Amino acid sequence: MPYNNTLSVSQKKLLDLYGHRPELTEREMAKLVGFKYYNYVSTVKANILEEKGYLAGPYHYIDLRRISTPPVKRLLIFIMFQKSESYDFMIRLLMRIESWSFFYPLQESTFNEMIVGIYSTDHEKITSIFDALVDHGVIHYYSIYELENNLCTVNPRFFSERGDETEYDSPMLSLDNAYLEQDFSSEEGKFKLSEIDTRLLMYLQSGFFKGELSKIMKHDAKLEDDGGNRPFVWGYNSWRYSYEKMVKNDIIRKFYLVYPLPKHLCSYFFLILKGRGLEETKRLAANIGAGIRTLISGSLVRSLNNEDAGDVYWCAHIRSHPMFMHRISSLLDIPDVSNKYVYHCKSVSNHNNDRYPVPYMNHYTEQSVSLESRYYDKSTSKLSYDYDGYKKKILDIVESMAKP
Repeated sequence: MPYNNTLSVSQKKLLDLYGHRPELTEREMAKLVGFKYYNYVSTVKANILEEKGYLAGPYHYIDLRRISTPPVKRLLIFIMFQKSESYDFMIRLLMRIESWSFFYPLQESTFNEMIVGIYSTDHEKITSIFDALVDHGVIHYYSIYELENNLCTVNPRFFSERGDETEYDSPMLSLDNAYLEQDFSSEEGKFKLSEIDTRLLMYLQSGFFKGELSKIMKHDAKLEDDGGNRPFVWGYNSWRYSYEKMVKNDIIRKFYLVYPLPKHLCSYFFLILKGRGLEETKRLAANIGAGIRTLISGSLVRSLNNEDAGDVYWCAHIRSHPMFMHRISSLLDIPDVSNKYVYHCKSVSNHNNDRYPVPYMNHYTEQSVSLESRYYDKSTSKLSYDYDGYKKKILDIVESMAKP
């Protein structure tokens, strides 16, 4: 019997609420959707929306720029390496950079290709590591970009703003909200973290226990240090206070991912493009996917490459109907686009069973920003990484492999 992916009207309405009003309580959602009992919201969420692959989360964005001096920045690095080097080897090697964020394999052609995310407090030292890997022939080529602002996720809509059902309605990004230039380079606006704040931020960013504070509290209370002590025992009210404090100060923001199709049926790709100027780039970003049901997580990024240093691009991770992915290159053959790159993802399914016959994505991995005491000094709000030490470890491995 074929698997039924269809959704009812009330289920589509609930998806729109999770996608665009995640701050609502279950009681508020139930009233807006028309459910008689509010606890039916969680039942539909778990047994239908998540089970069918339409909904994932909650997750939390963290404004990393405001928790450390110097501010933590995110780097996206696209690398190409010889097929003789496996993804597993390359990931294990680059994990020596302890501030790594994620590794995302791409569809290879002549070379294996991958996106590497890194939390950075010193771009020059990160760049020197990759330059050394090119010099030693470990990677063939890389391009590097810095996220200008926090990521902005735009979920698809299953109903239009007017409330009528549509299969093809998707809101345009708000340029003012999504790509507003912000400057957190001064001390003004910095947020001082307590011990419990650092613990909670790492859990929330990784999606641990879906952010359920009671489960996080119980887990953290069981952790022991080298001396057999349990240093992270706080009551529920302390966890709740930390969470609400960081929400109030715009350090964290909750969001869900709403897929336009069941996620095993979506196509996944990264798009990097640049217009003839910054305003044209913003305008293009605001219109990508408009009129088509897509899930887009994007940000303006600044090139750190020698050939176009300082140029601003828009980089987005897009999940869409496969037809849109295959048409995107031709759709962007317009004068307003001065440069574009499309990177197709290698394998994205988290399923490996009869219902979802898509290869498991063995090589994707991610971690939260590291705020443990060996990296983060709470008294000075300074995050430090030993990039020189990471580079030495990497080159020691590379040079040992080259010996006969």
